Amino acid sequence: MRAEDELADLERKADELRREIYAHLTAYQRVQLARHPRRPYTLDYIERVFTGFTELHGDRHFADDPAIVAGWR
Repeated sequence: MRAEDELADLERKADELRREIYAHLTAYQRVQLARHPRRPYTLDYIERVFTGFTELHGDRHFADDPAIVAGWR
């Protein structure tokens, strides 16, 4: 068997196993996945998609909200 065929077979098996596992998660387990500390944040995606992104911080009346990411490139 060629290496490409073996790789495709392993990727298919991994996808099937991932679907099976995710289909049987409890609501609490889904929340744990969504809040996992190693899960990528918005800025992780932005730095991979854009170059020269400048993040804006805060406003003139209150403080910086880390939950909201805004800026321009």
